[in-house]
Amino acid sequence: MRPLLLLYLLPCVSGLPFYNGFYYSKPNGWNLGNGHGEGVFNGVRLVVETPEETLFSYRGANVTLPCHYHYEPALLSPRPVRIKWWKLSENGAPEQDVLVAIGLRHRSFGDYRGRVCLRQDREREVSLQIGDLRPEDYGRYRCEVIDGLEDESGLVELELRGEKGSEPGRYPLNIHGTAPWAPNCQPFGDWHFCSSPPPPVLSGCPLRCPALTPHFPTGQVYYLDHPEKLTLAQAREACQEDGARIAKVGPLLAAWKFRGLDRCDAGWLADGSARYPVVHPRPNCGPLEPGVRSFGFPDPR
Repeated sequence: MRPLLLLYLLPCVSGLPFYNGFYYSKPNGWNLGNGHGEGVFNGVRLVVETPEETLFSYRGANVTLPCHYHYEPALLSPRPVRIKWWKLSENGAPEQDVLVAIGLRHRSFGDYRGRVCLRQDREREVSLQIGDLRPEDYGRYRCEVIDGLEDESGLVELELRGEKGSEPGRYPLNIHGTAPWAPNCQPFGDWHFCSSPPPPVLSGCPLRCPALTPHFPTGQVYYLDHPEKLTLAQAREACQEDGARIAKVGPLLAAWKFRGLDRCDAGWLADGSARYPVVHPRPNCGPLEPGVRSFGFPDPR
């Protein structure tokens, strides 16, 4: 059976402010230091975690500013949250909005447009990826998680040292996918079509492409045409019905890097993420460099 990647357009989530039916009290104020913030609602604590140590990277490099959140006690069902990243004022300069995200909708601002995205490789990870670092990017960044009326935040401090390649950074990121965990940045702007994959080699059913199953050698990644948008479970079944199986991230990365797999439509992968590979960058298809884009882990339904 051929492993294949199923790439289908995912139903986009309309992302505007929401009311979630909870009533909140906030006994604690802003967390202005490194570490994490905590807030309580209905006996459940929202905790935002960021690293306490300063991160170091280099001009021209790419970096990930880690940020994760969780609930105590843990919640069984996922909850919609709004994410905001901004850069704090430095030496009299005003605060700068960097990125906001609600569901699958992401938007970046100012000089950060096209250089940042939200990294969501794990559940409740909302780390910020910044590419092509510039001298003015150094400073303190705040990661804020908003759940209804409750919001908590953590602080990440970034310092730059010299030029790219002089020494590895604390959290290096290779936007071109040479690292095993290549970035999965989304296209940034007002558009919000659902799409995203990395660069693996053995997987693939695609979106709106002829299914050429009989002509593909074993292990080849390909896109499977389907008239409707599918859930993750339906995507798995569609691949099985075509005599293949849904692709994994590694094979997709290899297909992108060594076989030139190029697609601007997002699709499902075996781990539940939504991704797409881009060899030839073009308008409305993400950053201006080749790589694999990702929408994280959308609702599988």
